[in-house]
Amino acid sequence: MIFNSNLNLLKAIGNTPCVKLENLSKLTNHEVWAKLEFMNPGGSIKDRIAMYMIEKAEKEGKLKPGDTIIENSSGNTAMGLAIVCRQKGYKLKIIIRNTTSKEKIKMLEIMGVDVIKVDASLPPTGAGRYLKEKNPDVQIIGVDPVGSIFLRLFQNGKDC
Repeated sequence: MIFNSNLNLLKAIGNTPCVKLENLSKLTNHEVWAKLEFMNPGGSIKDRIAMYMIEKAEKEGKLKPGDTIIENSSGNTAMGLAIVCRQKGYKLKIIIRNTTSKEKIKMLEIMGVDVIKVDASLPPTGAGRYLKEKNPDVQIIGVDPVGSIFLRLFQNGKDC
């Protein structure tokens, strides 16, 4: 196998194959296709999200070379952001629960991410606490999609 040293890893994001699931197609009498998002460089569809957010911020002039991005994530979004930030030259700080696997934390650190571990409370709470310690004027604003269980939890103190 020959590797092209000029290949930009970002070009691999989203260029994942579609495959026809023959057995399922026969079983259902309909063509069934699967998009293999696990073949993105970070192993998930979250690579697409990370690239979209960063490129949108660049186009809108909200990101400049050398800027630092801060994200509260312990999952695949963190890895996607790490890949995109590394390729584009942005610094990345990830606020992450201290219960996240050592392997995931180590991988983020290897990719140059400044990993900030917080207690195991809800991530926004831990992240907010950390940021307020650094700057008491920081405002924490929670945003959640319509239909989320967290709205009912916030309004009623329970999720049902």
